[in-house]
Amino acid sequence: MQQVYVLLGKRLSHERYLRAKGDNPNAWALHPDAQLRVDALAAICREAPVDLLVCSGGETAGFGLPSEAYSLSRGFLSSDFGPRCPKILLDEESLNTAENAQCVKRLLLDVQYFTLHIVTSGYHVARVKKIFAAQHLNIEVLSAEDVVANLVPERRAEMLTYKKSLHVRLERIREWVSRRLSPRLLTKLAHYFR
Repeated sequence: MQQVYVLLGKRLSHERYLRAKGDNPNAWALHPDAQLRVDALAAICREAPVDLLVCSGGETAGFGLPSEAYSLSRGFLSSDFGPRCPKILLDEESLNTAENAQCVKRLLLDVQYFTLHIVTSGYHVARVKKIFAAQHLNIEVLSAEDVVANLVPERRAEMLTYKKSLHVRLERIREWVSRRLSPRLLTKLAHYFR
């Protein structure tokens, strides 16, 4: 049974990208939540075999910047993932979680006998389960902060602080609101606040 892991992207920001890039053309500016997801997958790879990695996320930042998927893959390849690198597929089309699920399903059509694990942030787990289940994908959803806390003991205190941070609390509120509003209204609001 192949072990397939999906890293879900987190919106890139033009400003963060330019700040990180500076004079270094190889610098990649992942959102801190996306970096935590990469750290979680690297920790998993050090503990158990990962056969296939799907990095999912399109060009959300605009301005000709790389896709979330490409940035996640670069972040993963520059991490300490252990002795064995999984095969990596990129979904550079999806712009939200529903599209992530559709594109991942399409990418995995030729893969047989696999267990699918999604790595995302804790505040995002419930929505990911619901959306991927709608695509008839049997998945295990992993909270990045829980994975890091369990597999990297020296980061447990950092993960506890992260879970209690204002950023995570606001993301949980945003997730709660998004579950109660229609997808059409959410799309309109997202375009309005860009």
